[in-house]
Amino acid sequence: DTCSCRDRTIAHFETRRKTVSEGETIRQHIYKSAVQMGCFIDVLVNDATDKREALQTCKELPVDVSHLEIAFGLVPDAATTCSQALPCSESWLSHEYGAKAWHNRAPAAACAACDTKVAGTPT
Repeated sequence: DTCSCRDRTIAHFETRRKTVSEGETIRQHIYKSAVQMGCFIDVLVNDATDKREALQTCKELPVDVSHLEIAFGLVPDAATTCSQALPCSESWLSHEYGAKAWHNRAPAAACAACDTKVAGTPT
């Protein structure tokens, strides 16, 4: 039914959000390390008089990783109640097509219900 479909989809979204968030943190650390390594290399190849101070500056270098932050947004509230008819059921077809004034002149084609399993949903 509609509610179990929504529940499965939300669970799938939350699982993916967790996985992607973990990867996001790793990518941020890798990016920060790469920027700092570039700074260290610059210090080593340049003729800086105080390499110790320059290397310390690299260690404390603030690195902006905001471009690597992912905004997931929120799961929207359910727009309908759980009693809503599923697509392709008799009540859904009647409501969406049969009750319309134009239905007799342009009837709906055969309806095929969608797969109820969300792609990639952990089992």
